[in-house]
Amino acid sequence: MSGPALRRPGRVAAAAGLAAAVALAAPFIMRWEGDGGRVGYRDAVGVVTSCYGHTGAGAVLGRRYSRAECSTELAEDVDVHARAVAACLRAPVPRETLAAFVSFAFNAGPAAFC
Repeated sequence: MSGPALRRPGRVAAAAGLAAAVALAAPFIMRWEGDGGRVGYRDAVGVVTSCYGHTGAGAVLGRRYSRAECSTELAEDVDVHARAVAACLRAPVPRETLAAFVSFAFNAGPAAFC
C-alpha cells in the first residue's frame, strides 16, 4: 500500500475523526432543527430556510423538498461546518466534543465558534 495515506497518517486519523463527528452531529441537528415540514420557510429572524436549517441559494420559500433532498442538504451543511470547526481547533478533541462544536457552529456560524 502506498500513496498519500501512508505518508500522512495524522491526516487520515483526523479525517476519520471528522467523519465520526459528522455522523454523530447530523442526527442531533436533525432532532433540534426539524425538517420545517419539508417546505421552504422563513426562520425566526426572517432568513429563508429549507429542510434542517439549510440557508443560502438552495433554500426557496414555499418550495417542497423530498426527504432525500433534505438528507443531502444536511449532509453537505454538516460537512462544511465540520471542516470549518476542525480548521479552528489547535488540539485534538474527542469526537463527541467535535460533534457538539459542529452543532454549535451549524447554528451560530463557524466564525462565532472560532
